[in-house]
Amino acid sequence: MKLDYELINNILTKFVESDQATVNIEDFVDLYKNDSQKLAHHLIIMEEKRLITGAYSHENLGIDLGYVDEKDIYEFSNDMLWRITSDGYDFAAALNKPSVLSEIKTKFQKEGLSVVIDISKKLQRSKQQSSLKSDTQNKRINSLASSLGQIHVGSWRCNGYCRFSSLRRKRTWNFSASFLCSQGFKVKASFQKQKTEPQSR
Repeated sequence: MKLDYELINNILTKFVESDQATVNIEDFVDLYKNDSQKLAHHLIIMEEKRLITGAYSHENLGIDLGYVDEKDIYEFSNDMLWRITSDGYDFAAALNKPSVLSEIKTKFQKEGLSVVIDISKKLQRSKQQSSLKSDTQNKRINSLASSLGQIHVGSWRCNGYCRFSSLRRKRTWNFSASFLCSQGFKVKASFQKQKTEPQSR
C-alpha cells in the first residue's frame, strides 16, 4: 500500500484540532468508513515514526491483525486512546502550510515517510526565513521612505512631500525617480514636491 500524505495530514489535523489531549477511533469515523484498512495501516506507520503513540502504553494503539473471511483484517479496539507526540506536532505544522503539502504530493509522493518528514521541515524553515527576510526588507524600505511620506512596498512607489518654510507662494509638480539605497536594493519612487516663491509686492 502506497503512503497517502493527504491522509496523514488529515489524521494529524484531527489530533491537533481535538479539544481533548487524547483521541480514539470514534474521532476518525469518516476516515474509518472511507477505508478502515488504509487508516489502520497509516496509523501504525505513523506510530512507528513516533508521530503518534498510545496514551496508555507506547507502541500500543490497540490495532490488531485478525483473520476474517480468509483475509487478514486490521481490527480496532474502541477503548484504546491515542495522543500526538512533539514530532507529530512539528510534522503537522509543516504539512499545514498548503505550499508544503502540495510540493510533497507533486515531487516527493514516492519517498518514504522519514525522507518526507525531513523535507517538510526544510521546506517550512526555508519559507519562514524567506518571510522574515521579506519583512526585514520591507521595514528597511519603510524607514528609508519615512522622510518622503507614504510608501507602498508592494508596487515600490513612494509619495514624497517637501516644504520650504521660509518661502510663501506655493507651486507643485510631480516627478519620478529611481535610486539604489544603501541596503543594495532598487526603489522606484514617484514624488510630489511643493515649492514656494516670494510674493511680489
